[in-house]
Amino acid sequence: MEQYSVRTQISLSPNLKKIVARKTAINKESMSEYIRKAIEARIKNEESDDEERMKAVKAFVGSGKAKNYPEWSSKKKIIQWQREMREDPPRLYQ
Repeated sequence: MEQYSVRTQISLSPNLKKIVARKTAINKESMSEYIRKAIEARIKNEESDDEERMKAVKAFVGSGKAKNYPEWSSKKKIIQWQREMREDPPRLYQ
């Protein structure tokens, strides 16, 4: 079992405290242990989300080949390409 050296104090709404009290009674654990486990689960979930985002970024970055996009070959061409992409479509009826 891990030794804990930092104490914290949190406030719970009466409803949340009631829910946690029910859960801890079922699992026969302290409220502190229940809250520690909830924090650990959230951290793991967030780390997993971060890993998935990084996988997506790595898959995307470099997926476009320069030869297929000559308009991206220089800063000047990129700016021109952006301007063209942002222009209003031509009006058919004037």
